[in-house]
Amino acid sequence: MGLFERIEVLIEGGVLDTHLTNRLYGYRVRNIVANERIRTKLLIEGAAGWQDFLSLVHRLKKDGRVFPSLP
Repeated sequence: MGLFERIEVLIEGGVLDTHLTNRLYGYRVRNIVANERIRTKLLIEGAAGWQDFLSLVHRLKKDGRVFPSLP
């Protein structure tokens, strides 16, 4: 998940393209979010520590990727 946080920072900085990132890595991000243990412990209960990852999830959602629900 840390790698994907760095990818989010690169997208924010204009180095990477959202659509290409979604195409190449979106399924991996979705698989992480689909893991119930990760989603509950890290992305819901520990959301404050994963803000860049969650920003990437929301960005990829806007680009058309479907994710399990998060707050």
